[in-house]
Amino acid sequence: MRSLFKFELYKIFTQKSVWITFLIIFIGLPLLMMFSSSQSIGVTKEHTKAAYEKLEGDLSKERITKLQEELNEMDVSSSTSEEFSYRVTLMKIISEYDAKERINEKKIALEQEMQNISNASGAKYEQLTLEHSMLEKINFNETTYSEGPLGIIAFLGVGTIFTGILLIIGLSTIFSNEATTGMNQILLSSKHGRKKVTSAKLFAAVVYVTFIIGIQFIINIGINTMLYTSQGWSSPIHKLDIFRDSPYAFNLLEYFSVQMMLHTLFALGFAMLILLISSLSKTSVKSIIISSILFILPLILSSFRISGLEDFIRYSYYNMMKVDEFFRFFEVFHIFGTPVLEPIAASIVFTIISIVFTLLLYPIINRKQVS
Repeated sequence: MRSLFKFELYKIFTQKSVWITFLIIFIGLPLLMMFSSSQSIGVTKEHTKAAYEKLEGDLSKERITKLQEELNEMDVSSSTSEEFSYRVTLMKIISEYDAKERINEKKIALEQEMQNISNASGAKYEQLTLEHSMLEKINFNETTYSEGPLGIIAFLGVGTIFTGILLIIGLSTIFSNEATTGMNQILLSSKHGRKKVTSAKLFAAVVYVTFIIGIQFIINIGINTMLYTSQGWSSPIHKLDIFRDSPYAFNLLEYFSVQMMLHTLFALGFAMLILLISSLSKTSVKSIIISSILFILPLILSSFRISGLEDFIRYSYYNMMKVDEFFRFFEVFHIFGTPVLEPIAASIVFTIISIVFTLLLYPIINRKQVS
């Protein structure tokens, strides 16, 4: 079994297409990150950090009022990078205060809605209570410099595409290539070959997924920390624009941990789907095309906002591997009358689906006949 596992791992990592893609992504990506961070619309990372050192502190109404007055009095025609960066930082901090106020307003609205519900033990009341209790835990009372952690978390938007591409290229041929080359005839004629080879391929796929995510993790952490420092992990996720209305009380470090865990979970699930498609495909080209369509099509459709396809796009592998959509707003599923948060429900359901895909591989391979 160990020798089969090593052999399957060797076949995955010796594919030229895998290494070409690796080189393009993992050499070009750091260069792109470093170049894009050097200056963006006149805002430099050095001046942004300096601005935060002057402006970081509490998000009280009195202080924000003074900062708003300072912003209004600034000369908008100023062209120096330092002054422009300072003005942009001021606007960011005021925006953070607005997000804090929206959270408080949401809590008040929920309290009023709870008072209007007569049945204090009903599903709707439990849902409102859950959301209100989550909002109560959010600590968004001060602002600090957090560009490094923010960049690390935002990276997964692009990183998910890279993960998907490398999974498709590396795993789509794992079964179908043997059918093309005729190697499957040797394996199928072996007394114990089918089950052991299938297991070896599964373990090799898991290692490959872990390797891809691990390399991205190292590059992401390394480059962003080098460019922006690691300061600010204790800031709430609401510093990110996409999480302004999030009910989750994560700080950036907590969210990043959850983000990577779910990204890995859904990437493994996508890998199992690719293996299943490969086992059912007679050619490698067919396997690659089907896997690519399943991964890329929701990404394309999401830009058209087609009515009726919201759930298809939301629960696509691309969207789930990106993770952030699950934490932007309060979404629950009612299971036996109990509200269950969407990230938890989705993780459980897709873990079960992935296990089913994995188990289906064995009877599919066992039923194949030697020609």
